[in-house]
Amino acid sequence: MQFSKSIIVIIAFVLVNGCSNGSDGNTTGTTDEIVQAFSVDCSASAAYAPINKPVGPDNPVAGPVNTTIIFMHWKIGSPQAPELIAMYNALADAGYDVIAPWMPWNTLDWTGDMCGAVNYIQELAAKEAVKGNDVIIAGHGMGATHALIFGVAAAGSEVKGVVAIAPGHFPHLFTDRQAEIATDIADAESLVASGDGDVINSFDTYDVNAPIQISATASNYLSVSYTHLRAHETVR
Repeated sequence: MQFSKSIIVIIAFVLVNGCSNGSDGNTTGTTDEIVQAFSVDCSASAAYAPINKPVGPDNPVAGPVNTTIIFMHWKIGSPQAPELIAMYNALADAGYDVIAPWMPWNTLDWTGDMCGAVNYIQELAAKEAVKGNDVIIAGHGMGATHALIFGVAAAGSEVKGVVAIAPGHFPHLFTDRQAEIATDIADAESLVASGDGDVINSFDTYDVNAPIQISATASNYLSVSYTHLRAHETVR
């Protein structure tokens, strides 16, 4: 099943237009809220299909379960990280089922795009809905970003909430970091324009402290850099 709704992500910024009063250096002015809406339609994209099956707690709930948590790991991470397994086990002890899929960004070889990830999570959520379970979409870092994207767009009534732990990876918004990957973005756009968007290349993306080099097709790289999101800006 592919997700058919457009994704709308609202980002709010506050700008202060100040002017000195000429005496003590204090500033006065007005505050405008600039709202940017980014939208993308994933209806034409195939769901990501990882090689490995999702992982879960070591001690799954033995009895009936009413709620399933689908958790997406961080960038260059694994759903099998010890601290995550401990979290799954604690959630299972509390009566939750946990599904922790392998996402396209789990290694330095990025094997999928944003819409593929969204549609994959939608497939997992739909399977839980068939069981009669409510679903919570959660994630950490890059996984949290995709949880937010999915959560805002999700139409299914089975999704009852989104948990975003330290959401990260917003290259289309972090203007102070965009220079680090500007050349790679331009190279990827050129490859797509020339018909080589599905050829695997090396590109820089950013991590917490410095850029990191990943291997991906130009199309996938641009997708998870969110350059395709269409911005609509209003001031209120």
